[in-house]
Amino acid sequence: MSDGGRFDRNERLFGVEGQARIRTTRLAVVGAGGLGSFVVPEAAYLGVGAMTVIDDDVVTESSLNRLLGA
Repeated sequence: MSDGGRFDRNERLFGVEGQARIRTTRLAVVGAGGLGSFVVPEAAYLGVGAMTVIDDDVVTESSLNRLLGA
């Protein structure tokens, strides 16, 4: 049963064991631009335990409209 904590709603959907599996998941995101800049924070909100983000792009003024948080 969920304890009403940070991941309470996830635990209601996935179960406590499912949320524990999410917490032990390792995720690699290749490209943190238009899509990756949205995927990374959402995975963190979901509770993914470890992430590696790979992107050698340089943020420019013309790319700011595609980057969440830039």
